[in-house]
Amino acid sequence: MISTGFVLVDEKTGDVVRSFDIAEAGEDGTARIVFTLPGGEEIKSPKIGATFGGLKLYQRLYDEEPSPGKWHSFSDSVSVEGNSIITRRSYSKTADIVPTQVSMANARIVLSRAGLLSQINSTIDNSANEELKIAWEYSTVIDRNSPLMSAVAALFNISPSQIDEFFRQAEDISPSQGV
Repeated sequence: MISTGFVLVDEKTGDVVRSFDIAEAGEDGTARIVFTLPGGEEIKSPKIGATFGGLKLYQRLYDEEPSPGKWHSFSDSVSVEGNSIITRRSYSKTADIVPTQVSMANARIVLSRAGLLSQINSTIDNSANEELKIAWEYSTVIDRNSPLMSAVAALFNISPSQIDEFFRQAEDISPSQGV
């Protein structure tokens, strides 16, 4: 866990009165801060857990599990444990973030790597849908929820989860990887 500072909490209401962004406390548990109480009294280096007229000083801690990657969302939960307020960050177990748009070049690279590009090109070239042909040939980007993406997915029975993975892979291609 990482100490991210301290908070002064109104014990009656539970409201945070003041937040102090400092890295850590001294070895004796003394906060290295100076603050002024609402009545004007200056407090220097109080102990964590000390109370001042209904206000209590808590250490603010942060606990984060290792991130499985940029495509995983996270949620934070906050709890009070002793004299500490702990924020814990946890990540989704499966990739659940999907880029909304990728370059058409990267999309084609991913489709080529999956062995689908020549089949998709052939099918679209032989299609009677002129708008589909134009969009496929001249678009510079493709949107995850676009009619073009829906048409390609329907033509080739590509599932929504497969589309999501294609979009993540396409977004991860750097310019030097694609050539």
